[in-house]
Amino acid sequence: MLNLVTHKRNLKNYFSRHQKLKLTRYSLIGLFLNVIGYNVYLLLTSLYIDPKLASATIFLLGTLASFYGNKKITFLNRTRSSYSLLIYFLILSFALAFSQFNLYILVDIYGYPHQLIQLLNIILNVPLTFTMADKFVFSNHMNSK
Repeated sequence: MLNLVTHKRNLKNYFSRHQKLKLTRYSLIGLFLNVIGYNVYLLLTSLYIDPKLASATIFLLGTLASFYGNKKITFLNRTRSSYSLLIYFLILSFALAFSQFNLYILVDIYGYPHQLIQLLNIILNVPLTFTMADKFVFSNHMNSK
């Protein structure tokens, strides 16, 4: 019972006002980059580029833009750490693998429209990537390395 109370307190502290502000900034940057990325994705697929290749291309470009935008605006982090970029890249690589898996299963096997599934992937990846970036990339104790 004590663990449950401690867990609830930790969760409440995690979603403090400061965290909510960071999540809002993260979401706005993500929305901006994903609107651009999604439109580029639609353009690439309209040129008959495979949806998974288009998604991977957008991922690589979006990762760099997202890292630097979130580093400076969301997390107000001014350190120069290639380690942080590596961890961020690994986190987003996991998100890409999740997206690619969804595209393969839901589009290639079940025939759902790739446009809808890619949009769903974007929505599902936001809370995952925010939490991991906050804890493992841009937290103060991680940037001392």
